[in-house]
Amino acid sequence: MQISGVVATGKRIGRTLGFPTANILPDEGSVLPKQNGVYAAVLTLEDGRALPCVLNKGRHPTLPEGAATVEAFIFDFAGDLYGQRVRVDFRAFLRPETRFSGKDELRAQISDAGERAGLGPLTPADQHGPSGAGPAQYWRFAGARGTVGFISAMSNHFCSRCNRLRLTADGKLRPCLFSDDEYPVRDALRAGDDEQVLTIYRDAIAHKPQEHKTTDGTARFMSQIGG
Repeated sequence: MQISGVVATGKRIGRTLGFPTANILPDEGSVLPKQNGVYAAVLTLEDGRALPCVLNKGRHPTLPEGAATVEAFIFDFAGDLYGQRVRVDFRAFLRPETRFSGKDELRAQISDAGERAGLGPLTPADQHGPSGAGPAQYWRFAGARGTVGFISAMSNHFCSRCNRLRLTADGKLRPCLFSDDEYPVRDALRAGDDEQVLTIYRDAIAHKPQEHKTTDGTARFMSQIGG
């Protein structure tokens, strides 16, 4: 089975987990596989490159009545695909959609999908991962240049040793991604007021929570927070 479509901006949640996906909007009238789940597939770009991928065809978890979504994780690829027309060739059905209990189960499923797609299992990468990449634990497929990072913020939280602040895309400091507390710093930065910037940073650090208290998400999606 084959479809075509355009790569559009999604919520970018996969990017925060270490495996960004291409969110594909199928052309009007496209006939998708009936069964939701994970597929081994090949994504062909505008320049003719054919890239193996693992693809999820399903529905938005908060909008089950909405249109089907098609998201592809392309192995060993780095680049900007937004706006590109692509072709998807579905090769094999791997498993139904599944809600995972934690990072270990998710990692095992990704490893299994990699093996079934002919890429081999995930194996532990350098313990420290990419420089400055934070608390993720890193794994890779044999021979791949990139790594997959798993951050278990809920099942194995690291609040006591977290030293991060997020500067959002709209110029606010966010001491914790699981909190809606934000400290506007954009105006002070644009004015070149270093003292005010320092004061705002100190205020944000002083109010960094000792632990996150939500499991239901925050008021803004990651695509809105950015940074």
